[in-house]
Amino acid sequence: MNSLQDQGRALYKRGDYAKAIECFDRAIGRAESVQLVDNRAACHEKLKDLPAALKDAKKAIGLGREDPTGYLRAGKVLTKMDKPAIALDIYSHGLRSVRHVGQGYELLKKVHKETLDIISPPKSVDPLTMLPRELAETILEHLSFRERVNASRVSKGWAAFIRSTPNLWTHLDLSHAHRKVPAKFISRAINVGRSRLRKASLNRLWDFDKTLVALVKQCQLEELVLLQCGLQGTNLVRSIHSAKHLKSFNFGRDTQIPDEDLAAILKAISDRVEAISVTVGDQYKCIPASALTQRSVVRFDSVCEKLTSLTCTWVSTRCATTLLATASILYPNIKFLAIHQRLNETVSRPGRQIPLAECKQLLQLDLEVDLFNEDRLTLPPSLVRLRLAPIGSGHRPEPFLSLASSITALPCLQELSIVGWGHAWVHTLCYVLLRRHENDPPNTRNQESATDDSLLDLPSNALAEPQSKLRRLAVDYGIHEQNGKSLCAFLDVERLRELEHLAWTSAALCDDDEVSDIVKKQPKLRTLDLTGSSVTGVGVKEAAKLQNLEELVLDDCRFLGEDAVEWARAQGLRVRHKMKKEISGAKKVRY
Repeated sequence: MNSLQDQGRALYKRGDYAKAIECFDRAIGRAESVQLVDNRAACHEKLKDLPAALKDAKKAIGLGREDPTGYLRAGKVLTKMDKPAIALDIYSHGLRSVRHVGQGYELLKKVHKETLDIISPPKSVDPLTMLPRELAETILEHLSFRERVNASRVSKGWAAFIRSTPNLWTHLDLSHAHRKVPAKFISRAINVGRSRLRKASLNRLWDFDKTLVALVKQCQLEELVLLQCGLQGTNLVRSIHSAKHLKSFNFGRDTQIPDEDLAAILKAISDRVEAISVTVGDQYKCIPASALTQRSVVRFDSVCEKLTSLTCTWVSTRCATTLLATASILYPNIKFLAIHQRLNETVSRPGRQIPLAECKQLLQLDLEVDLFNEDRLTLPPSLVRLRLAPIGSGHRPEPFLSLASSITALPCLQELSIVGWGHAWVHTLCYVLLRRHENDPPNTRNQESATDDSLLDLPSNALAEPQSKLRRLAVDYGIHEQNGKSLCAFLDVERLRELEHLAWTSAALCDDDEVSDIVKKQPKLRTLDLTGSSVTGVGVKEAAKLQNLEELVLDDCRFLGEDAVEWARAQGLRVRHKMKKEISGAKKVRY
C-alpha cells in the first residue's frame, strides 16, 4: 500500500492526475485512510472535478472526525464552488470537533476567520489605513491635544502616524496633565513639530528651564501659557528675551514671578507682544493689604504699539487704576481690556483721571474694579462689548453712575453686562444705559424716574445722540432680593428692539408674570437665561411661545419641576437646569 501511495504522489507531482487517481484507488481498496482519500480529492480538484473532490472530502471527515484534513479540504472545495457560507459551516463544525492543539487546528482557525471576513466584513475599520493620509490628518486636527495623545495609545500604527505628522503638534498643550510630564515626551513633541510648533501651554514639568530653552531654540514660539510652573526668576526672563517670535504671553496664579522679573519680561517683549494675560499668584495673599497697595504688583511701563489684548486679574486697587489711567498712552492700539480686582482692601488715595475715551480702537471692556467718587473715567465711543462690576468700597454705585455722559454716547454698543449688588444700583444704571425716556427732555420725566435722576447729571444733548441696537443684555444682581424694581420696565426701549440674548440672573422677583412680559416685549429672543429666578412651569410655557427661542437656562430655579423642563425639551429647546446642593436639597420622588 505504501508503494502505491508513493507512486500516486510521484504522479501528482509530475501532473499526471488521472494515473495518480488509479494508484490511490488501488491503495484505498486495500486499506482506506484519511490521508489516501484526501490525496485522491486533491487529484479530482486539479482535474476540476469539484463534486468528486467534495465527495472524497466528506468521506475523509467520516473516517477521522478529529482530523482537520477533511474539514480543510471540504471548505477549500466549497469556496471554489462559490459556496462560502457552507464552507464556513464546515470550518465551524471542524473547530468544534478537532482537538484544540497542533498545526492543523491553527490552520483551520485561520481559514475560518478569512472566510468569515469574506462573508461579513467587519463594520469598524481603521481610518488611518482606509482613508487617504490628508483626510485622516484633517480628522485628527479636530481633536484636542490630550485626545490625540490618547489616540496614539490605540495601536503602534496610530502612534507612528500621529508622531510623524507635524501639523498635529502645532500646540503643545499640557494644561490637562495630571502627572509630571517627562522630558522624553517634550523632546518628541519638539522633534516632530519643529517650526510648526507655535504655541505651548506648560504645566507640571520635571525641568521647566530646560523645556523652555529647548522650545525657544528649536521652535518659532508665538504663544506661551504658563500654568502650574512654580516659582520662576531670571532664567525665565532670559528665555523670554530670546523668543523673538513671541506675540502672546499668559501666566496663571500657580506660576509665581517676582515683580521685578515680570517687569523685565514685559519690557523685553514690548516691541512685539500682541496679547498679555496676567494673574497675580497666591504668594500675594500672605501680604497685608496696606503693604500691597504700596506696590503696583504688575508694573508695565513700556509702550506697546502692537498690544491689542490685555487681561489683568487679582490685582490691587492702585494697580487697577494705574493700568486704566495709562492705557491710552502705553497701549494706543488696545482692542480688548479686562481688569479684575480680587483684593478686598480699604485704602485712601486721591482720585485719578482715567481717559479711556482716548483708546480709539477699544472694542471690549471688562471692569471688575473699585472706583472712587473722585475717579474720572470716560469711555470710548468705539466700544462694542461692555461689562461693569463694581467691587469694594461698600459697593457704592456713584463712581459708575458718574459715567452717564460717557455711557450714553456709545453708538456702537451691542453687548452689555451689568453685575451689581442689589436692585437699586442695577435699576439706576440700567436707566442710564438704556434710557427709558429717551425722547423726553430731562425736566419732563415722570416721578418714577426722578429717584433714578437724583444720582445723575446727564448733559442735555446726551439723549439726542444716535444709539446702537443691543444684541445681548446680561443683568446679574449678585444677591437675591425679594423687593425691588422689575427689569421689564426697560425692555421696551428703542435700544432693545433687536435683542437676541437676555440673561436676567439672581433675580428672585422674576416670576411667571415677568416672563410673560418679556415674551411680549422681546419677540426676537434666541437665548433666555433666568438663573436663580422664581419662575415655574407656567413661565416655561410662556417662554416657549417665543418663535425664535433656541436655548433656555433655568439653573437654580427652586420652584421649577423636572416635568416642565422635559416638556420644554420636547418642544425642541435646549434647556439647562442644574441645582446647587445647598439650594436643591434632597431629590423629590413623585409617585
